[in-house]
Amino acid sequence: MKAFPGKFAGTLPCASCPGIDTKLELMADGPFKLTETYQGEAGAPNVVEGTWTVEDGGKRVLLDPNSKSEQDRSYGIMSNDEIRLLGQDGKPIESQLNYSLKREPN
Repeated sequence: MKAFPGKFAGTLPCASCPGIDTKLELMADGPFKLTETYQGEAGAPNVVEGTWTVEDGGKRVLLDPNSKSEQDRSYGIMSNDEIRLLGQDGKPIESQLNYSLKREPN
């Protein structure tokens, strides 16, 4: 069983819309489901599925999508209840904008 499973949600910044409503479910046996809904845009949400791992000595969650058209994503573990999207280089995004997802109650 993996450490740190749970459901996380938040609204991430978007260059072309008011925000991206983001829900990330990290399941205990390894899979994840990421759902992104672009505010103010028609169409179905973007759903990405794959597997996740905790890396960097427990400081980072790495998402490895099943679809290779999707890039790997990583989130820094800020606390047991907060993760923050990292840049493609795996480093924190330098911005005043909020890139955090908060754990949802079970």
